Amino acid sequence: MLTDKMREAFGYDSFGNCDRLLAEADKDIDIPRAGGDVVCRVCGVKYVNHPAVQGALWATRTCEGIVKL
Repeated sequence: MLTDKMREAFGYDSFGNCDRLLAEADKDIDIPRAGGDVVCRVCGVKYVNHPAVQGALWATRTCEGIVKL
């Protein structure tokens, strides 16, 4: 997990957002909520073990799309 100072050094605000790093395809989309224990139907790994979205650290990129845990 990143500390606040580390996150700010990368250009993120206190909420984990950095608009300049967010891909155009990831902007202005509806992001559903999901539990971290949900198992991905594509790879079989729990959502909590998938990576954060670059530019929106509060979101998780799964094989099935982006969710907020």
